[in-house]
Amino acid sequence: MALKACTAVGTAHKMVICGTMLLSLVSCAVRKPSPIEVGDGGFLTGNPCSPPCFWGIIPGQATEADVIKILQEKSVYDACETWDYRSSGGEKGINCDSFVIAFTDADVVQGVAFAPSLEITAQDIIAKYGEPEWVAIYVAGVHIFTFSVHIAYPHLCAIVVFPSQERLPYILKPSTKAESIGYDIEFCAYSYYETNPYWKKWQGYGEYWPYNFPTPTPGMR
Repeated sequence: MALKACTAVGTAHKMVICGTMLLSLVSCAVRKPSPIEVGDGGFLTGNPCSPPCFWGIIPGQATEADVIKILQEKSVYDACETWDYRSSGGEKGINCDSFVIAFTDADVVQGVAFAPSLEITAQDIIAKYGEPEWVAIYVAGVHIFTFSVHIAYPHLCAIVVFPSQERLPYILKPSTKAESIGYDIEFCAYSYYETNPYWKKWQGYGEYWPYNFPTPTPGMR
């Protein structure tokens, strides 16, 4: 699954995976196909490291130099592209098709978003980490709208995004597959969710409508 690397104005939600992961976008550069295989990115297996670590890259700790060294050691850096839109209010980062890394103005990793090449379902995630604390349904589009459900684990600094749907309600099932996973410095802070009207406390599997709590579907909890 190829990934769209986008610059963002403002705070978290820095990159976009297939148009659903992160919001507040001003420009996007889409790389050609042939994504780098990332497995589960360590999200469930902890290989080579556990959230919020991806390939040894931890938001708020790893520097741009650290990232380049890791990617070179994995022989993937030459397949990646860099961007720097800071002069126009955007961001700086590296796009490697199946994952994107964004940097702060101090050239420290702000966030990482990746598209797992292994299947990860909502049930898998909850079996590993328990129920998420927060859930949101985001709306994208102008004339034609799509809807995607995001779940958040602040203690992991992680948000998981499920595939977009064109119709409502969005039905989140145990078998729903994760489309992308993001770690960001801001995803650790409860204020990020408490001050954002899109986010509500987790209410279980079921039907999700924008700005509302879901209606649980029998047998799906």
